[in-house]
Amino acid sequence: MGFVFKAPGLKTVYFAGDTVWHDYVEVAIKRHKPDYIVLNAAYCHYDGLEGSSMMGVDDVKKCYELCKTAKIITSHFDSFCHALYTSDMMRKFVEENKLQDRVFVPKDGETLNL
Repeated sequence: MGFVFKAPGLKTVYFAGDTVWHDYVEVAIKRHKPDYIVLNAAYCHYDGLEGSSMMGVDDVKKCYELCKTAKIITSHFDSFCHALYTSDMMRKFVEENKLQDRVFVPKDGETLNL
């Protein structure tokens, strides 16, 4: 489940929520053209299940490429025992792929002034 905060004269924020990448995420981004997108991107996995219950690095890059102007804030790291990515791993991915102009990986307790 995701949701969008949108009001006249203010920046639009899309919280994708605990989801994997699918058509509804893409539709929400194209329809609302958010200024900020928050992705839970720790790539969570449960033993015995195929795939992930949450986005990961590939999805962050896909979002970056789809929405050329939005700032992307990644979250949900270092707090789930079933998360396969840590915040440090995501920071390294962002740097290696030169996404740091629009992708942020806040530290625990950090406040972003957007």
